[in-house]
Amino acid sequence: MKIAIFTYSDLGEIFCKSIIKEFEEIYIIFPKNFDNFYINRLIKNKIIKKKNVIIYKNDSTLKNIICKKKIDIAFSVGFPFKIKKKVFKLFKLGAFNIHPGLLPFFRGQHVINWAIISGAKKTGVAIHEIDESFDTGPIIIQKIIRINKFETAYSLNKKIGKVLVKMVHTHVSKFKKNNLKKVMQDDKKAKYWRARKISDGEIKLNMNCDEVDKLIRGLVRPWPGAFFIYRQKKIFIYKVKKVKKAPIQKKNNIFYHKKMYLFLKDGILKVEDAEVNKKDLTPQIFNQN
Repeated sequence: MKIAIFTYSDLGEIFCKSIIKEFEEIYIIFPKNFDNFYINRLIKNKIIKKKNVIIYKNDSTLKNIICKKKIDIAFSVGFPFKIKKKVFKLFKLGAFNIHPGLLPFFRGQHVINWAIISGAKKTGVAIHEIDESFDTGPIIIQKIIRINKFETAYSLNKKIGKVLVKMVHTHVSKFKKNNLKKVMQDDKKAKYWRARKISDGEIKLNMNCDEVDKLIRGLVRPWPGAFFIYRQKKIFIYKVKKVKKAPIQKKNNIFYHKKMYLFLKDGILKVEDAEVNKKDLTPQIFNQN
């Protein structure tokens, strides 16, 4: 049995590793002109064969390849483009999307980040049938994942990866036998989250401590990071801690004394990890004009 995986993400890499023994042939469908770091690592570790990496250029070419290779089933994991009906209908055992958010509440893009930034108490990972819209197809399997108060986008992504592996090992035989129970989504409860923009990561000094903390935790490395502009420098912040006092008391301002402090409307945040131009923040860099 042959499987196609539409991906270019770390979750796609995790998924490939988890199903390698279940299928006789794995094909990776990879978007043209995208960073191929994860794909190269899969090839290097002999998870997939280089000849089985298909560069997605257009639907007509892809249809011909799928038919020629007689690929039985497909999964999309973090693929950046919509898979059209004329493509997903080619797979006799179906085409499915692995979505790193609780459906239908976290439809859309960058939902791992938005789950943290929005202050959600739970999210999930879902495998649903691909249809003609985004994240709307019937759910095959879904697992709830709790979000703790110290959760970051990085730690949540790791949780999702671990849950995904368990889901695959438990349910892969059902997909291969086409023995699936489908649950329709309740569109009345649905919420779409838009693609995150760089400007969404800007810290405003009129925000409160909780808002800033969630923004920072939602954009930790390897994401670009939450930031603010100071003396024409973009300072990225990756970790803060709320404190009762700082070496000097100010309102709605920034102060640096061994560590940087953000004075917000409801408290003070001590910055424990920050950088400028990919360099650790130091007093010298902070005070440069």
